[in-house]
Amino acid sequence: MIETKIDHTAEKNPAETGRRDAVSLSSWVFRNEFLQRKRSSEKLSANQLINIINLHHFKGTPLQVHLRDDRYGEDFLAEAFPECCQDRTVTCRWHGDPPSENDHLRLINLVIPDGQSVILIPISEIIATNGSFTIQIPEKGLAIGKRLARRHPAPVEIAAEITQSGFTARGSLLDFSAQAFRILARTESPDSFHWFHKDRPILTRLSINGDIVYSGSCRCIRHTSGSRSREMVLTALEEPPPRTRTKPKRSFRHRMTPSAYITFHHPLSGERIQRDIHDLSLTGFSVFERPDDGVLLQGMVLPQVQIHFPGGAIITPRARIAYRQVKGSRALCGLAFLDMDIQEYKQLSHILTNMTDPHLFVSQEPDLDALWSFLFQTGFLYPKKYRMIQEYREQFKETYRKLYCDHPEIAEHFLYQEDGVIYGHLSMVKAYERSWMVHHLAARRKGSLRVALAMLKLIVQYFEGIHRLPSVRMDHLVFYFRPENRFPNMVGDFAKAMKEPRACSQDVFAFIEFPTDDGDTCDLPPGWTLSELTPAMRRHLESFYRHFSGGLLMDVLNASPGEGEPSVEDVYKRNGMVRHTSTHALLHDGQLKVALWRNESDLGLNLSELLNGFKAFMLDPAGTPWNVLRAAIGQLTAVYDIPKVPVMIYPASYPAEQGIEQNKQYAMWIMDVQYGRAFIHYMERKIQRSKPLLALLQWAQKMIQR
Repeated sequence: MIETKIDHTAEKNPAETGRRDAVSLSSWVFRNEFLQRKRSSEKLSANQLINIINLHHFKGTPLQVHLRDDRYGEDFLAEAFPECCQDRTVTCRWHGDPPSENDHLRLINLVIPDGQSVILIPISEIIATNGSFTIQIPEKGLAIGKRLARRHPAPVEIAAEITQSGFTARGSLLDFSAQAFRILARTESPDSFHWFHKDRPILTRLSINGDIVYSGSCRCIRHTSGSRSREMVLTALEEPPPRTRTKPKRSFRHRMTPSAYITFHHPLSGERIQRDIHDLSLTGFSVFERPDDGVLLQGMVLPQVQIHFPGGAIITPRARIAYRQVKGSRALCGLAFLDMDIQEYKQLSHILTNMTDPHLFVSQEPDLDALWSFLFQTGFLYPKKYRMIQEYREQFKETYRKLYCDHPEIAEHFLYQEDGVIYGHLSMVKAYERSWMVHHLAARRKGSLRVALAMLKLIVQYFEGIHRLPSVRMDHLVFYFRPENRFPNMVGDFAKAMKEPRACSQDVFAFIEFPTDDGDTCDLPPGWTLSELTPAMRRHLESFYRHFSGGLLMDVLNASPGEGEPSVEDVYKRNGMVRHTSTHALLHDGQLKVALWRNESDLGLNLSELLNGFKAFMLDPAGTPWNVLRAAIGQLTAVYDIPKVPVMIYPASYPAEQGIEQNKQYAMWIMDVQYGRAFIHYMERKIQRSKPLLALLQWAQKMIQR
C-alpha cells in the first residue's frame, strides 16, 4: 500500500486556501515519501506512457499534476485534462484557473494513479499558454508503489456513517479496494474523536441516496489527525458463524458446465463487472476473483445482479457479499441472495433441481391429460371425491389450467416425470397472507425409486431458499393429513420431536361435510346472534388457542400484509382467481362461544376443498349445541355454488360430545420455515434407521390420501 501523509489545507493554513484554489489544487498537501524516493519502481516506455495518456483522453478523465511551491518547499496536486498524444508531445488543459508567475509553483511530474500503482512522468521542456501547457514525453516513466490490491475511486457521492459505542461520525467514501476502503469522516463536536478507539470494532454503513450498499463491522487500519475531520482506512472484520448446537449444514451447491456468469454495476465505482460463477444454490453462489484486482467487499450489497445461464436464461436477484477468502492466487467470494422475483426463483429452482435429477421438474407446464390419469390412477380422485365434483368438472379443469399453464405467483407444482408419464406430483398454493399450503402429494412406484420421499425433500429444499426472500412474504408451511395415515418417519413425529410448538405445531380438527342448501337451519334460537369478529374477540380466541395448543395456527390466520404490500386476496385477483376469508362470531347473550373463519376460493384450488368452507373454534363446546352451530353456519353458506363444503371443528372432540356423526379428522401441521433444515436433517436420520425399502414405499404411497 502507498503511504501518503496528508493534511487538510483549510485546517493547517487558511491564508493559503485562496491561492491554491486558484489553480484547482486538491485540498491536500502532497507529501508522498514513496514518490520522492521512487522505491519499488517499474520502468515504462514512451509508447506505454502515450497509450495511458490517450486512454485518459478517450475516457475524458483528468491527470494529476505534481507542483512544488519553491518558497515553502511544499508539494501539491492539481488536475489537468490531456489532449490526444501522437508524437511524444502532449498538451494538457488546466481544470480551473491556471497558475500565474506570482504563485511560485513549478511543474514537476504528471501523476497518473491506476488504482494499483502510481505512474510518474517527469515534466521538462514546458510550453505554457493561457489555460494549458505542453510537455515532451520522456523516454521512460516510472510505475511506483505497487499496492497489494487495486484501489478504485468513488465517482459519485457515497455517504458514510461510522458508529462505535458513543462515537458517531458521518462523511463520504473516497476510494476502495477489495481489502479496505478510505472514507473522510466528520463530526460536529471537536471532542468526538477523543471517544474513538482504533483497536475496537466499528459499525460502518455506506449508502447512496439513502439506500444501503454496504453494512458491516470493520476495524481501522490507520487514520489521519484532526479534531473535526479525519481520513480513515477501514477493513471488514470476518463475520462470526451463527451460534447453534450443531454445525449448520450448507445448502447443496451445484457446479454448472458450461458455467453461468454474473454481471452487475458496482455500487461504489459504477463500473460494469463480470465474473464466472464457481458454484450455485437456492440460497446464493460464489465467484473467484484476483486478490490484486478485486472489487467484492465483504458486507457490500449488490442491488441487482444478472445471472446469465447457458441457453440465455437470466435472473436478477439482489445479493450481499457474505464472505471473502483468499486462497492462493485467487479470492473466493460467497454471495447470499437477499431477494428476487418469485417467478425468477421458480426458474432458478427448476434449473438446479433438473441438474440433480433430469426427471424432476419445478413449475413446468405438464400434459394435463397425463396429470388427470395420474390423479385417478393413484387413487387421489377416488369415487366419492369425484362424485362430489363431477357436476363441476369443467370449472375444475379451468382452475387447474390456470394453476399449471398460466404460472401464477400464488401456486407452485413439482413433477417426477419420464417419457411423458408422471410418477410423482406435489403442489402447493399461497393459502394465507404469509403461509403456503402443500395440498397434494402423491406418488407411484417406479422401480426402486422412493419418489414420494424425493418429492417431499424437494419441497423443503425449495422453501429453504424461498422463505429468505422478503418479496415472497412466506413464514410458514402448512400440511393437512389424516391422522390414521401416519408418517412414522417425518411429519407428525417431527412436530413431537421438536417439542416446541412455536417451531412446528400440529392441531387435529373434526371434518364434517356441510350441505350449502340446508335452508331449514338458518334461524338462530333466542339469545344467539351472529356478528363480525371484533379485535377484542380475536384476542379472546388467541388466548384460548395459546392455552389449549400454543401452536402456530393463529399466526397463520391473523397475519396481515405489510405497509404498501398487496393482500393475498389482491394477489389472487390480479392472477384471475379468487381467495377470500371473513371472520364471524357466534354469541350467546353477548358472550363469544364460537369463532368462525369462512374460506372462499376457486373450485378445485384444493382437491379436498379445504380452502372452500369453514373453520369453527369452539371456545365453549359444552355451551354450544350442534343445532345452534348448524344454524349459524347455514346463514353463511350463500356465497358457495357447490352442494357441500367442509366444516373443520376445533377441538376435534366436539362432534362426539354432541352425538353427531363426523366424516373424518384432519391434522393441520404447521412449520416455521426457518426450521426447514432441521426437518431435512430429521428425515435423513430417520431414513437411515428405517425399515426396509419396501415398507418405506408402502407408507410413502399413502401420503395425504383423502
